[in-house]
Amino acid sequence: MADDTLTIIAHINAEAGREAALLAELRILVEETNREEGCLRYELNVAKGEPARFLMVEEWASYDLWQAHNDGAAIARFRGASAGLVAGVEVTQWLPDRPAA
Repeated sequence: MADDTLTIIAHINAEAGREAALLAELRILVEETNREEGCLRYELNVAKGEPARFLMVEEWASYDLWQAHNDGAAIARFRGASAGLVAGVEVTQWLPDRPAA
């Protein structure tokens, strides 16, 4: 893994009664994103027993490639398609720990 690898953890909550619609849009986003340059992992998880809570685990080859994803067509499509489906999102960027030699 390169030193500039970036991990993203995104917590996504669906609006009440919109869980299935949001899940469908997230699945499309996963399919599209996994084909993007620099995407090493883009995985959707659903909270056990809580179908309105989603967790996206992303791994990118670099910050710049992740930013290109954020500015790209798949995210633009998702933002439009998921309007009214998302109650909240929390995104955290993580860097690998590289202890000094």
